[in-house]
Amino acid sequence: MARIGHSSTRAATIYQHATRDRDHAIAAALDALIEEARGKLSA
Repeated sequence: MARIGHSSTRAATIYQHATRDRDHAIAAALDALIEEARGKLSA
């Protein structure tokens, strides 16, 4: 709730999916960067 900036749990619940989707996108991008860096180290 505090992370998204909402003062009520109802508002946080309504927009929770947007934060979850964003978290997954960020994690996927970081994973891709790590895999790319690992590939460069092993080459």
